[in-house]
Amino acid sequence: MVTTEQMWQLHDAMPAHLRAAVLLGVFAGLRVAEISALLVGDIDFTRGSSTRSGNGQPSR
Repeated sequence: MVTTEQMWQLHDAMPAHLRAAVLLGVFAGLRVAEISALLVGDIDFTRGSSTRSGNGQPSR
């Protein structure tokens, strides 16, 4: 478990194009493979949720 300060330090140390992925991992609890598989259409920006299914698993 990381502290809020550590999370923001990691965010700030990452290249700008990876920062959103870091935040998704921390705040949504997504794994690297799950973040990598996300498509823009998988994210409902209005509701603040994502739905992605794969490998026969139900949507999350």
